[in-house]
Amino acid sequence: MKKFFKIVLRIFLGFIAFIILLLIAAYFFIQTDTFNKIALNFGIDKVNESWAGKNSVVKVESLQGNILKGLTLNNGSIVSDKDTLLQFSYINLKYDIWGLLSKEIRLDYIILNSPKINLVKVKGGSDSLLWNFSKLFSSSKEPTDTSTSPFDWGISVKKFKIENGTFRTSGDSVYTGYQPVKFSKEFNFNNLLVSNLEMELNAEYFKDYKNLSLKNLSFNSNSDFKMKNFNFNAGINIKDTVTTVWGFNLNTDLSNIKIDHLKLQSFNPFDSNSFNNFYNKNIEADIKMDKFNFKDLRYFLPSVDMLDSVVNVSLNAKGKYGDLYVNDLTVKLPDSYINVKGRVQHLDVPDSMYLDVKVENLAILPGDVLAVYYLRAIKDYEQVGKVYGNLEYRGTFTNFYTKFDINTANAGGAYGNVNLDLDKENYSGQVQTSNFNLGKILKDNSLNSRINMTAGFDGTGFALNRMRANVNYNISRSSFASYDIRSSIGKINTVGNNIKLNIRHISSMGNVSATGRVNIANMKNPVYVLKGNVSGFNLAAVTKKSADKSNLNFSYDINGHGSSLNNINGYFNLNLKNSYYAKYEIPQTPLSVNIKNGGGNAFIKAKTDFLQFDANGTMNIASIIKVVMYNIATVSDGIGKKLA
Repeated sequence: MKKFFKIVLRIFLGFIAFIILLLIAAYFFIQTDTFNKIALNFGIDKVNESWAGKNSVVKVESLQGNILKGLTLNNGSIVSDKDTLLQFSYINLKYDIWGLLSKEIRLDYIILNSPKINLVKVKGGSDSLLWNFSKLFSSSKEPTDTSTSPFDWGISVKKFKIENGTFRTSGDSVYTGYQPVKFSKEFNFNNLLVSNLEMELNAEYFKDYKNLSLKNLSFNSNSDFKMKNFNFNAGINIKDTVTTVWGFNLNTDLSNIKIDHLKLQSFNPFDSNSFNNFYNKNIEADIKMDKFNFKDLRYFLPSVDMLDSVVNVSLNAKGKYGDLYVNDLTVKLPDSYINVKGRVQHLDVPDSMYLDVKVENLAILPGDVLAVYYLRAIKDYEQVGKVYGNLEYRGTFTNFYTKFDINTANAGGAYGNVNLDLDKENYSGQVQTSNFNLGKILKDNSLNSRINMTAGFDGTGFALNRMRANVNYNISRSSFASYDIRSSIGKINTVGNNIKLNIRHISSMGNVSATGRVNIANMKNPVYVLKGNVSGFNLAAVTKKSADKSNLNFSYDINGHGSSLNNINGYFNLNLKNSYYAKYEIPQTPLSVNIKNGGGNAFIKAKTDFLQFDANGTMNIASIIKVVMYNIATVSDGIGKKLA
C-alpha cells in the first residue's frame, strides 16, 4: 500500500512539474516574435471576420512586446469603403494584467503616435448618408437582451498620450476622393481639420471616486482658433457627492482663462438625479479670465456676433446655486472697470432672479459698451464722456430699490434713490442732479443745459388716465436750451388726467407763479383753471424774434380750454400792470376777455376800464388780439398826450 502511495505521489509531483515547465515554456514563448505574429494574425483575422460585409478591414504591420506586460502595435490602419479611417505610426501599451483578478483595468500608459483620423460621409441604405465609422458598429441582428447592468470595474490610466495627431472631417457631401479642407471662420464639424494635436492625461474611474487630470491639450485648426495649452484637474467623490475642478488653464492665441477652484457639493455628473434640485447645491468658485477675446467664443457660437473686443473677468463666489454670495465680480473692458459684490438668489430662474448687490468705483467709457456688445438699439453715448459712480441694487428686475451716485465727464451727474414695482405700478424716489446736460445725452445742442435740481416723487400707475402721482422739485442756478433758470420751485399732483400744480418760476425770460389744475385727457384741447402772476415776461425769449421783445407784467385768473388760438375758449381775466409789447405801451388796467371759438366762427368780448370790445363772426383771433393791443396802445398814447 505504501508503495502505491509513493507511485501516486511521484506521478502527481511529475504532473505538477510538467505543468510548471509548461507554464515556464509558455511564459517565454509568449514573449517571442513567433507568438506575437501568431497572436497578431489571429486577432486581425477575428476582427476582419466580424467586419465581413461592412467593406472594412484592419491592418497592423507588426506586434512587439509581452502580452503579460505590454504591447506595441506598429504601422496600423483601419480602411472603410476603400478610404483610410484611421492610421497610426505605433500604439505603445503597457498594463498590469494581474489587475483583472481584482476586476480592475490598470494601464501604465497608452501612447498613440502620429494618428490620422479621417471622418467622411458615405452612402448608406435608402440613399442616406452615414459617417464612415458608423458602419463598423452597425449590427444586422437585434440583441436578444437589451438590459444593462452597472459597470463595476475599476479603471486607472497613468498616462494616455497622443503625439502629432491629425483629425479631419468632410461631411458636406458624399466622399469621392481626397479634397483639401477649406479655411473656416466658424466651427463646422463637416469641414474640420485639427493638426499638430498633442494631448496627455491620466484618469481613474472607480466606484467611490473618479479623477481626471488633463496635463496638456494643444492643436491648430483650419481657422484662426489655435489651442496653445489646455489643462485641468477634476475629481468626483461619489461617497460625499462632491465634484471639484482646480488648476484649470486654457490658453489660445487670443484668450487666457483660469479657474483656481470650482467645487459643487451633492453633485455627481455621472448621475442624472444630481441635476434635480440644483437650486440647493452648494458651490464655490474662483475664476479668472485675464484675457477673454469674444472672437474665440464666436468661432463656436456664431450667433453671438454682437459680442466683440477683449474683456478681463474675475469671479469669487460661494453659497447655494440658488442663493449665491458674490465676494467679488470684476469686469474690465478696454477702458472701463466694473466691480460687483453682493448676493444673487434664484439664479436658476432668470425671470425671478433677486439681486442685493453693490457696484463701487464704477468707471465706464460708453464706447466700450458698444465695442463689447453691439446692437443697433443701443445708442452711442460717447459724447457723455467717461461715467463714474457707485450703485446699490436690491430686488428683482420688476420690483427693486436702487441707490445711485453717477457723474459723467461731460454731462453732469445725478444722485438719488428709486423704488419701483412694475407689477403693481408703484414708484417713489428722490433725485438730485448737478450740472446735468440733457443736450449731451440726446445729442441735440439746442437742448444743452446745466440743471441743478432736487426732486421727490411717489405714485402709482403709468398710463395718464390711471396715474396718481406727486412731484416736488426745486431747481436753482440752472439753464436749459439757452434759458436761464434762476429758481423754480413747484408741487405737481396728478389724479388720472387731472394735474394740480403750484409753481413759482424765476428765469431770464420772466417770473411766473401758477396754481390751479389742468386736465390733459385731450392733449390738443386741455382744460385749465389757473391763477397766478407774471412779471418781466419777454415773449421774444420764447419766439426767438426780436419783434416780440416785451416786458409783460400781470396777474391772471383763467378758466378755459384749448392750446392754440384756433381752439382757445373760456374766460381770461388779467390785471395788467405797466408793460410793453414790441412798440406798444400797455397801461395798468384790468382786462376781462371772453372767447368762444369753434367751427371757423369766433366770439370775443374784451373789457377794460376804458375800452369795451365785442366781435362775432368768422375771424382770426390772433389778428383780433393784435387789434386790441394796438387800440389799447393808441388810447394809452392819447391819454398820455392829453395829460402831458
